Amino acid sequence: MNWICGHRGLVLHGPTGQGKSRCAWLLLRREYEAGRSVRSLNSASGLTYAAKFSESAKDAERWIERLSEVDLLLLDDCFKAKLTDSFEAALFAVINTRTERQLPIIATLNDTGASLTERLSADRAPAMLRRLREFCDRIAFT
Repeated sequence: MNWICGHRGLVLHGPTGQGKSRCAWLLLRREYEAGRSVRSLNSASGLTYAAKFSESAKDAERWIERLSEVDLLLLDDCFKAKLTDSFEAALFAVINTRTERQLPIIATLNDTGASLTERLSADRAPAMLRRLREFCDRIAFT
């Protein structure tokens, strides 16, 4: 991939088994080796967030801020698991803050915009999808 880490991120979408995650992790590794700070979330990250939140709201806030400030964030199948309202709100906060700060996100999705809208809350889905569409280039894996 010829993607250059800058203000725009990537949304890699398509059916399972097409290599989206592998490509995303290779890009993340490349950027890490170039000296950029990176973090990743996956389908189990809701459990990590719940543990942080159960320790204290301040721990959850710090977790969100760390994700919001790194040079590059990978959301690898974060939307695959059923999202709690609290974790969905945290993901929205991270995506919103990163787009405000013009920091790139790489997201891998099996969902389409329509199927993701059905699985997210009605008030957050349109805003979250708009931010991803506006600040990320989309690549379909078929």
